[in-house]
Amino acid sequence: MKDNVHTAGLGASLVVSLIDYGQFDPALPPVQPFSAVQSATAYWSSTSFQGVPNLVWIVGFQGGQIGLDDKAFAGHDYHVWPVRDGS
Repeated sequence: MKDNVHTAGLGASLVVSLIDYGQFDPALPPVQPFSAVQSATAYWSSTSFQGVPNLVWIVGFQGGQIGLDDKAFAGHDYHVWPVRDGS
C-alpha cells in the first residue's frame, strides 16, 4: 500500500516518507525534528484516495500503519499532520 500512497499526492506521500519501519512507537527516524507525536492515534492527510474523493490516507506512527478512512470521520478520529511542499 505504501507505493499507492506515493502516487496519491503530495500530502500523503510526504507523511508516509517520514516512516522508519526500523523504529517503533513512534515509527520515525531516531533523529527527527518532531516532538509529542501521538503514536496511539493515527494522523490523516488531506490527500484523497485516487478515484474515491471521500476517502483520505491515514498514517499510524506507532508501527507505520497506512490505511484509508472516510473524510467525514477523519477529522474527528485522527490527528492532523500539516504538510507543505517547501515552496
